[in-house]
Amino acid sequence: MAESDLQMKLALDRLRRRRRVYWVLFSLVVIGLFLVLRVPTQWSTAAPLIYVFVGGALIAYADLLMRQVECPRCKRSFFRQPAYWARRCANCGLPV
Repeated sequence: MAESDLQMKLALDRLRRRRRVYWVLFSLVVIGLFLVLRVPTQWSTAAPLIYVFVGGALIAYADLLMRQVECPRCKRSFFRQPAYWARRCANCGLPV
């Protein structure tokens, strides 16, 4: 296996891992928000607000990481914002 092939494989693995992390965080925040809003708490309004701010910060951080992903082939941004569900590079068409 050539070194460039190995670098391409590692870059694609890193891309796949970031995509998984983004969607897992997004799913957990959305599911957690529904649970926080449905379960009555002693804090009444503070718990959902804290959850929204912390969850929003987590999603914003994951979004920032996804915006920095570059295509290993063309070295340009892999995704068109915010189309993180895309399975190909927005510029050269490299499949994930």
